[in-house]
Amino acid sequence: MTHGHHLMVSDIIISTSSSQHWNVEAARPLLNDEQFHLMLTLYLPQTRTDDHLVWPNNPSGNYSVKSGYKREMVELGSALPDLLPPRGDDPMLKQNIWTLPILPKLKHFLWRLLSLDLGTNTKLNTRGMCVDNLCPRCSGSPEKVNHLFFMCPLSIQTWRLNQVTLGYSSTFSDDLENNMRHLFDLQSSSTLTLEQKLTPFWMLWKIWESRNNLIFKNKSDSFILNVMQVMLQLKFETGLRRLRRINCPRTSGVCVRQHLWRWMLEAESKA
Repeated sequence: MTHGHHLMVSDIIISTSSSQHWNVEAARPLLNDEQFHLMLTLYLPQTRTDDHLVWPNNPSGNYSVKSGYKREMVELGSALPDLLPPRGDDPMLKQNIWTLPILPKLKHFLWRLLSLDLGTNTKLNTRGMCVDNLCPRCSGSPEKVNHLFFMCPLSIQTWRLNQVTLGYSSTFSDDLENNMRHLFDLQSSSTLTLEQKLTPFWMLWKIWESRNNLIFKNKSDSFILNVMQVMLQLKFETGLRRLRRINCPRTSGVCVRQHLWRWMLEAESKA
C-alpha cells in the first residue's frame, strides 16, 4: 500500500447483512495500479468472517511441519548456491524391487536405500543435525549410502565371506545404482539358485542392522554370525514358499511346522 500502512483489509470492504464488496473509492488512493487490479480479481465471501493469520507455504493456509521443513530447505539452498543438486534416481531400477519374492519390510528398505532416504550420517547432516559425517563402522570415509553398503571395509569383508554361498564374487564401484543394478541382474541368472539370488538383499539388510546395533546398542556384530543369520533367514523364507504348495489341512498348524522344520534340517545336512 502507498498510504495507511496500519489499515486492515476490512477497511476497504463494504459489508452489509447480506453481502460484501470492495470499497473501490476507498481503495483507489491506497493501492498502486498492480495492487488495485489484483484486489478486483479476489473473490469476497458473501458472509463476513474475521481476519486471521494464514501460512502462505501451504495451500490450506495451515502450518504443517512438512511445509515448514520445505521452506527451510529452500532458504538453505538459496544461501548455499554451490551445493550440487542430488542426482535423480532411475525409476526403472526401483521397479525391480516390487517383483522380488522377499518380505514387504525388505522391499521398503531397498526402496529407501535407492532413494537415498536412509538415516546415514551424511543424510542427517543435510537435515540440520550436527553429527559426525564419518562412517561409524570404519571412520575412514563419509557415511554415504554406497559407502556403507558396498565400499566400507567391514561391508567388503561381509560380501567376501558370502562368496561361497553366493556362488559368485562381486566387485563393487562408487556408483550406487550400478551396484544395485548388478544385484538385480542376478535375478535372471539360470545358474544360481533362488537362495543365491536373494542373498544379496538380505546381506544389505544385515549390514544396515549391524550398523544400527553399533550406534544405538554399542554392539559389534560378528561377520560370520551375520552370514549364518542370512542363510537361516533365506532357508526359512524358501521353506515357507515351498509349504504353500503342500496341501495341509487349514486347521493343522502342526502340519505346517513339521514340514518346515523337516525341510530346514534336510537343507542343513546338505549344506
